[in-house]
Amino acid sequence: MGAWTPLDVAAEALRRIKAYDPSVWISLLPEEQVMQAAARVTARLTQGERGPLMGTLFAVKDNIDVADQLTTAACPQFAYRATSTNTVVETILNAGAILVGKTNMDQFATGLVGTRSPYGTPKNPFDERYIPGGSSSGSAVAVAAGLVSFALGTDTAGSGRIPAAFNNVVGLKPTRGRLSMSRVVPACQSLDCLSIFALMCADAADVFKIANRFDPTDPYSRRLQEIPQRLSQFPTSFRFGIPPKVQRLHHSGWDLEADPHQWGGTETITVLSTYARTSHYWIFTVRERAELLGDRSSALIRVSYSFTTRRQL
Repeated sequence: MGAWTPLDVAAEALRRIKAYDPSVWISLLPEEQVMQAAARVTARLTQGERGPLMGTLFAVKDNIDVADQLTTAACPQFAYRATSTNTVVETILNAGAILVGKTNMDQFATGLVGTRSPYGTPKNPFDERYIPGGSSSGSAVAVAAGLVSFALGTDTAGSGRIPAAFNNVVGLKPTRGRLSMSRVVPACQSLDCLSIFALMCADAADVFKIANRFDPTDPYSRRLQEIPQRLSQFPTSFRFGIPPKVQRLHHSGWDLEADPHQWGGTETITVLSTYARTSHYWIFTVRERAELLGDRSSALIRVSYSFTTRRQL
């Protein structure tokens, strides 16, 4: 097991968490519970069990359900105690990772700045004058500050990639349907993805390989072929989406309109303009939230609007 046991790692992580910015978190698991989990993993390692995630500590964004823990989506009035655990979180726990807490976020995952939360703004570990990015602000900062080995967030329109970039960590947004979104408070269910934060690509890949499972409880989950391991396995042709108002595209002297098949097997399709995509995103988001949350959606919108307005004033 090496010089450090999971008990040692857990104790050090808890020490760092205590000493760091509390705004990273919305809730933390009791220390005793974390240490008990570390003891169970230590016993598994002693018995010869091995795995890339065994003994690693992680955090989850607080719009992802963990059984017996509160899910708030950064809105105290919306909070509920989860009765079951998100499939990805459950898979990672079974693989020997240790959960320490649930991280702060832009309220209802609506925002890319990381400042729209009544639980405070996580400090950017590189410069406190800078925002952490959002909406998965706490998850990104927890990894960047060395509080956990990896963290889970969500990404609908940049909520995973933006805070990852702002905090100099890896932010993996997988193809829709590869990681289960069951038991996650939706932002826009048809676009939502679970994202992974880690310090290195290899760490994010380890988490993804374990968490990548078909989940029949997620209507968007799908079985896909394995990701190619070598560049030679990637397709030799490409499919490009071109906004309708773009008349000509020049790339190294290539005129797309004049010769769309200049690269063998290349296919071009028409896609929505950036403005149209943005407009449709917001329309879909509001509509889908109303459908999924039912009577709670009006309260959600009132609380979110009221809080955001107060912050702006």
